[in-house]
Amino acid sequence: MAGYDDGRSNRFWDQAVERVRAIPGVEHVALASRLPFSINFSNSSLHIPGHNTPGDNGTTVASARVSPEYFRTLGVGIVDGRAFTTADHTPPRRGRHHHRTMARRFMPGAEPVGKRVHLRDVNNEPIEIVGVVADHRVRTIGEPPSPHLYFAQTQRLVSYRSWPRAPGDAERLLTEVRRTLLALEPNLVFIENQTLESQVEATLLPVRAGAWLVGVVGAVGAALAAIGLYGVIAYSVARRTREIGIRLAIGSAPAGILRLVMRQGLMVAAAGVALGVLLAAGAATVLAGALYGVGVADPVAWGAASRELLSVATLANLVPAWRAAKLNPITALRVE
Repeated sequence: MAGYDDGRSNRFWDQAVERVRAIPGVEHVALASRLPFSINFSNSSLHIPGHNTPGDNGTTVASARVSPEYFRTLGVGIVDGRAFTTADHTPPRRGRHHHRTMARRFMPGAEPVGKRVHLRDVNNEPIEIVGVVADHRVRTIGEPPSPHLYFAQTQRLVSYRSWPRAPGDAERLLTEVRRTLLALEPNLVFIENQTLESQVEATLLPVRAGAWLVGVVGAVGAALAAIGLYGVIAYSVARRTREIGIRLAIGSAPAGILRLVMRQGLMVAAAGVALGVLLAAGAATVLAGALYGVGVADPVAWGAASRELLSVATLANLVPAWRAAKLNPITALRVE
């Protein structure tokens, strides 16, 4: 859009990388046509020998064009083969990396490095696989391992994103990178000008909104359960007022009455929690795909939920039990 040809564009990005790398504190710098967790739907259609037939429409997978430092900057290991080199950036030798999941899904039992696939959207051009990278998340935090492929950056002229990594204040680094790039080209337009943490926050927003909504519904449900349990226990204690008065009259201590009422109320609550856990276990399998960092059988999550419910039940039982323990035996015995 700025009128750059291929040669001028490549020179610009080479200079950009060098200048950003010179910023104090920067550890690594890479270029990519898409960054993890950004809104980008770049895909490529491939014909994979042994997987696709000559007449089908090929296999479509998410793709990106990256510089050799990309995986090191991202902290993703190369599990087979090698990293990109300058030789991979010029035709006819076009290198490609892909996720381990892609190798398992489309080339099971085969050694992918050195094999060729064909890029259907560029006249079935052959592409050599030079490496396999470890599975990592690209679209969302909670996505399952998915096929992704990467091309060397200069195989096609596109608008790249500079992505430096440095410890410390990411916002300060972002300002420095913007200033550095504008010094090279004052007419640059920054469409995405944020840290990786900000991009992750944006992708998690719908999930967190849903979690807050579910949390509010759960809190309301717990409050209604506590009120209902309080009412049941209070009614039960009121019906046993004469019995409690007799117990107190023949020498039962108020602490014993308190324990009696609390024990009976908590037995009801424990039975409810046990039944709820069984029902929730069935529902958890349906929600498994929406969970991140928490398994369906996560003991911490189940333990915390059960503890919270029993705590609510304890509070709901405490007031009726305390009132029963404070009964005057004479008054209680006069109750019809």
